[in-house]
Amino acid sequence: MIKMIVGLANPIIDYNHTRHNIGAWYINQFAKYHNKIMIEKKNFIVIYQN
Repeated sequence: MIKMIVGLANPIIDYNHTRHNIGAWYINQFAKYHNKIMIEKKNFIVIYQN
């Protein structure tokens, strides 16, 4: 059973829509596909398990 999936991203605006943020893009798509809610914390984003 998978416990965690990590998607790395670069928060600098210059890297939006580049390969530097593919990890964040993947996690976003994964959450949408599984109808999960993403909650932003101080230094990371958590996918809420309902």
